[in-house]
Amino acid sequence: MTPPHALRAPARARVWPDPASFVWRTVELPPGPAIDPFALACGPHGNGPGVVLVSKHLALAGHGVAARLTLPSGMAEAGDRRALCEWLAALSPAPGGHEAVPGAPHGPVALGALPFAAQEPGSLVVPELLYGRAGGREWATVVSSPGGIGRAARDPAEVRRCLEALAGVGGAGATDVHGPWADAPPARRLVALEGPAPEVFTSGVRRALESIAAGTVSKVVLARRVVAAFDVPLDAVDAMRRLQRREPAATVYGVVGATGSFLGASPEVLVTRRGRHVESWPLAGTVGLPGDEAGDALAAARLAASDKDAREHGQVVDAVVDALAPLCEARPCHGAPSVARLRGVAHLATRVAGTLVGDVDVLSLAALLHPTPAVAGTPTGAALELLGALEPHGRGAYAGPAGWVDGRGDGDFVVAIRGATVVGRRAVVHAGAGIVAGSDPDEELAETSLKLRTALGALGNLGAGGAAEARP
Repeated sequence: MTPPHALRAPARARVWPDPASFVWRTVELPPGPAIDPFALACGPHGNGPGVVLVSKHLALAGHGVAARLTLPSGMAEAGDRRALCEWLAALSPAPGGHEAVPGAPHGPVALGALPFAAQEPGSLVVPELLYGRAGGREWATVVSSPGGIGRAARDPAEVRRCLEALAGVGGAGATDVHGPWADAPPARRLVALEGPAPEVFTSGVRRALESIAAGTVSKVVLARRVVAAFDVPLDAVDAMRRLQRREPAATVYGVVGATGSFLGASPEVLVTRRGRHVESWPLAGTVGLPGDEAGDALAAARLAASDKDAREHGQVVDAVVDALAPLCEARPCHGAPSVARLRGVAHLATRVAGTLVGDVDVLSLAALLHPTPAVAGTPTGAALELLGALEPHGRGAYAGPAGWVDGRGDGDFVVAIRGATVVGRRAVVHAGAGIVAGSDPDEELAETSLKLRTALGALGNLGAGGAAEARP
């Protein structure tokens, strides 16, 4: 039986609109009231359509869909990836020119979250209205039919008023995501948790350890999947605001639609490209943080000294360096791993950086690196085959690439972890743990419980004991 992670989608032709039927304009925005990118992506009715990515350095929020660019064979087809960047580059600026904003993507971008399975069809969205913020500057890119960009889109103040209206600035619930606001538990309550019993996960860990002992794999990342039900419908804007507040070092991502949302806070940068400069920040190796200064420092020191975690992390760094090396002037450089602290957990993290020889777009770089050993295992093919047997539901967009790309091939992609697929009152949540020789099934179960709490705690009040410890 072919494992779900290895399924190939039937070959299909790309059906994209003619780029000649669009024009675009970028304007730098004048100062004004704070615009919440999460509220902008969700729109005044809370169901988008929109896409948002907010990191420490860059916020992008798209509202509306000018074009949906489907990758029929997912990330597996190089021709599709190149064609997508060429399609963006073929879009023409509107008559009258546009403003080049330092730090901003070049013109329109395609954003979204792609499936974990590389061959599974996916798509990225080119928003009608894209808002950006970086380095204290704000801008907007409007994409429309040639006759659709009128005088209003040339007036930065008018564009700002449109953004404010979509984001609800000045209305009920308007919030500056970077400003002070209460971090109290959400009012909605968890009422049910469905999924395999914890013993099923620990049994899977033991099966993975058997494969490691047999030499089939050296590492496999096994994920738990739970379905949480809350007493009232979930609020994507509120959830993303809470994730950004709780995990300021992470990238908060969200794809919002009328039928549901996929959102989360990823601590792991898969790849970023600016011109010929490429970077990746692989994470692997985890320890729980008790939440007090002395205990957190002790746990971080224990992680830094852990041989098991160092081996797990080293496999991921080596895989990233080996993948990028043929594309770079010299072998990408990296230093010793550091300890990245998040809410409730800490990871070993290493910055890998290099200079590209040729013009390789960020989407192709993401396809080259995905899936890293941090979310699949080593060797990749054998790990994916084992996951197909141990994870019968597959992953969807969990642990897939989420990010943006512009017509120059620049962009950022993170690994879509620590998130949930939200529909009405229900949320599907995944959390994974890297299994290597010496892993303890109970400790790996505890690690996934900590990670599940990150997403579930932003969605609703978990009550005493927390959802991750509850049994379905």
